[in-house]
Amino acid sequence: MKKKKVITIIVLAAVIVFMVACYFSFDPTVEKFFPQCIFKAVTGYDCPGCGIQRAFHALLHGDVKAAFHYNAFLVVSVPLMCLYVYGELRREKQPRLYSFLNSPYIIVGIGIMTVGWWIFRNL
Repeated sequence: MKKKKVITIIVLAAVIVFMVACYFSFDPTVEKFFPQCIFKAVTGYDCPGCGIQRAFHALLHGDVKAAFHYNAFLVVSVPLMCLYVYGELRREKQPRLYSFLNSPYIIVGIGIMTVGWWIFRNL
């Protein structure tokens, strides 16, 4: 593996560990240094991502019920995100899985589900 790629992977891993540690240690409902949703501040409506920080904090503490309350789409999407990470890691050894996950039908389907969630949560 090239040195630049190894360094990139190490830096990415360090950033992810740091972010997970922050979200585990600090509650986004209490701490003010977490970013707020600009869309909600401007419109008063929830965007599809509203509540993800609180849901992620709850998931890190094993509270699936609270996480589902904050952002059900995130909780339901975790297995899909894991599948995408797996597909990316196995891209060369399982090209059919990678192609399937990145097919236009799947991408459009995820987009439709996201827009549907956005509408549903604001009704």
